Amino acid sequence: MSKALSFGKLVCLTTALVGSALLAAPARAADPSNLLYVESNNPASGQNAVIGYQRLLDGTLKLLPGSPFLTGGTGLYNLANGAIFDGDNIMVYDRFNRTLYVPNGGSNTIAGLHVGSRGNLTPAAGSPFATAGQTPNALGLSGNSLVVVSNAGAVPGGVSSYNSGHATAAGGYVESTRSQQILGAVNPTEAVPVPGTHYVVTVEMAGGTISSQYVDTGHKLHLVQSIKAPIQGTTQPVQLGLAANPIAPYIYVGLPNVAQLATYSIDGTGHLTFVGTSPNSGRAICWVQVAPDGKHAYSTNPGDGSVSEYDLSNPASPVEVAHVALHPNGALFQFKISPDNQFLYALESESSAASVGLSNKIHILQLAPSTGTPTELPSSPVALPLAGGTRAQGVLVF
Repeated sequence: MSKALSFGKLVCLTTALVGSALLAAPARAADPSNLLYVESNNPASGQNAVIGYQRLLDGTLKLLPGSPFLTGGTGLYNLANGAIFDGDNIMVYDRFNRTLYVPNGGSNTIAGLHVGSRGNLTPAAGSPFATAGQTPNALGLSGNSLVVVSNAGAVPGGVSSYNSGHATAAGGYVESTRSQQILGAVNPTEAVPVPGTHYVVTVEMAGGTISSQYVDTGHKLHLVQSIKAPIQGTTQPVQLGLAANPIAPYIYVGLPNVAQLATYSIDGTGHLTFVGTSPNSGRAICWVQVAPDGKHAYSTNPGDGSVSEYDLSNPASPVEVAHVALHPNGALFQFKISPDNQFLYALESESSAASVGLSNKIHILQLAPSTGTPTELPSSPVALPLAGGTRAQGVLVF
């Protein structure tokens, strides 16, 4: 494939190929829908689990029968709001094989859980699966390649890394030999596939970099480029949460220590170019998501418990158009937007001694049809069925 092939052509080509494959494939059951999952991240041995909800038409949540669903592994408790173990895109869903993949940060394994038609989860054969990385804390799925982000920078003697392997048709995970990228103590936080390509963008918080990686047919990562945001005044920006625009070749990154949203372009060879920054009126912008229709981006700002909305009419230059304070007891972390662009679900997690037992909740915001403006529902937030001393992480919405 020519290196000059444009992002748009890559998306169109991939869509056409996938469409042809679907036409030739036998009929399959409809994908599960109207569901929400949160990882409990329970640090008790073997007690990590996924909490599942049915999403009702008004956006409210109803606990699924049988929930929480055990992953067979152990979570990791991190009370400090210093982001030392934080990440985003914690869980990923393989829609072709109807498998939910979940990291067990306290036992260095990855769980593969089959998703039933009503949202119930059952372990795939052999789950959980070992990973060579220490403290796996986030995942990225590019085709049938699973990228494991292992953030061990705060573990005594720990070494952070990226690992990768094959997400199998049976819901398994087979880690590729010699796939590990050793990073050192740089606190990687997530791996985001670039739509329509074989590239994945990763972010290394303590290193202040984002990196583009190529995923080969053997499920291995190859570093293409690492880049830092330009110094602002005398401050080198920390880079944390990131999101890929689903309809345009841009990547958006939170810069919490300078209160900015950075924009990068990405070309057909996986190379990133810094475009500019947009102000954020919240405190400590961290996690970023783009709405499925590509019209708006959102961020959670843990420093003041708020959500910001950005207009992406010009995807190269996001403009903050709304800032909504939610007043959580803990801090707002990961979030996801429903596929129909109607609701935003944000996770409030324990982040200080004062929030223990008062946090671990889901905030539900309705998004206005024309403007995307978020408004919290009167019934929000919803308390997760978790005891204090557990810091939930990750949100996945169908």
